[in-house]
Amino acid sequence: MGTSGPSMTEKMGAYQRATGLKPVGLHRSAADTLLQRVSHRCVPCGGQGYVAVRSAWIWCELCGGLGRVMTPRAQLLLRGRVEEQFPGAGVQAPMLVLA
Repeated sequence: MGTSGPSMTEKMGAYQRATGLKPVGLHRSAADTLLQRVSHRCVPCGGQGYVAVRSAWIWCELCGGLGRVMTPRAQLLLRGRVEEQFPGAGVQAPMLVLA
């Protein structure tokens, strides 16, 4: 197949969007361990986070690029527990600027 999938930077963005956590830092090992407990492997993308389409790729609609599926409650649990141990590991929601 002619596609190599998303770049590392794109994968980092998908992780941040899906978990609400920064993709790098001292918290990452603990976050990934907890993520395994509160989520399951995404079936449609086979855990890759993307689906190959012809010679390109698209983010998986179910997992949003994480390769794992979790409920909104599980996402809050993950983020809350990680931020308890590692303050500053979470990302702020983008602010909307109204013109």
